[in-house]
Amino acid sequence: MLKDKSIEDVGNVLLSASLVEELSDSAASQISGGDLVGDLAQAYRWRFGRADGSIIADSIILLPDGGIDGYSNPNEAAWRVDGQDIVFVGEDGAITTRFTDLESVLANDNRPILSGAFIPAPQITHTLTALTLPT
Repeated sequence: MLKDKSIEDVGNVLLSASLVEELSDSAASQISGGDLVGDLAQAYRWRFGRADGSIIADSIILLPDGGIDGYSNPNEAAWRVDGQDIVFVGEDGAITTRFTDLESVLANDNRPILSGAFIPAPQITHTLTALTLPT
C-alpha cells in the first residue's frame, strides 16, 4: 500500500508517470533525491489544510524561489526541500512543518496527499493535497 511510501518513492512513481514524458532520457536519468522532491512540490497546486479536515488555504503554489503563492502566514513564510522532505519554514527560517507521510494517492485521482507534524504544536498534522497542475 502507498501509505507507507516516502515522498521520494511517490515522487519517483509520479515522475515516471507524468513528468518524464516532458524530459529527455538523459535529463530524466539525472533527476534524483531532493531535485525529484522539489519537482513534485512544484508540479501541482495544493490545498493546505489539517488532518482534521479543516482547510487553511484552498489553493497554493510552491514557487521555485521558495515562496508560497496564495497564502501568507509567519509560520509558513517559505518552503524548501530538506533531505527528502518538503518543509515549510517560518519567518525566522525555522522549520515549522515537515511533510513526511503519503496519505493516499489513489483516493485523490492519482495525485499525492502529503502530511506532517506542525512542529510548534505536534498534535496538529498539516496536509498538502495536490489539486491540479499550476497554470
